[in-house]
Amino acid sequence: MSIITMCDKDTPGAYKSDHWSSETSDIYLHERYEGRVIALREINGYNDSDFYATVWDDETEKPKRIEYASTRGWSYPNHATFVDATDEVIEKYNEYMAHQNRLSRVRHKLSDRRKLREDRIATGLTVKLIRRLDFRLGHSNDHYEVCIKLLRTRHNNSFRSDFRRNLAEQLHTWLTDDEPKFTSPFSRKQWMYI
Repeated sequence: MSIITMCDKDTPGAYKSDHWSSETSDIYLHERYEGRVIALREINGYNDSDFYATVWDDETEKPKRIEYASTRGWSYPNHATFVDATDEVIEKYNEYMAHQNRLSRVRHKLSDRRKLREDRIATGLTVKLIRRLDFRLGHSNDHYEVCIKLLRTRHNNSFRSDFRRNLAEQLHTWLTDDEPKFTSPFSRKQWMYI
């Protein structure tokens, strides 16, 4: 027995609850996902809690999360007894998740390559220099984007002020230097005014 939820009397596998039924109304329950419950989770909100189960869906051949109970309304007969996934289901789940992780890594790589190409074209710099910029900034996305914007403006020669032109030249010099004197292209005050 895995997840028990309320249902209509005509639902296949429905049975009358002895515990929750009364003289005026009957409550029918049925079991779902027997042998396919992978994990149980409770999410506590400010006022209420929701109860979820990760189950293996044989029709779609992938896991899905279902809410089987909540304190937002009366759902006391609904409950999950325990995680009961069979070894076969766990193996399918692990294979599915491993495949999703591989796809995620491929998407991430493609996204990184696309971004690298866009930044290379926009700044006129080599891939080596763009990777160096990212590495030297300690993979700080905020600083990286600011620097790319400055380098793009430098490449297009579309400065509105000498201050930004000087900053862009300072950045370019710092970036092309194989052993820069400073760990950052700008002082703290310069970062504030970029």
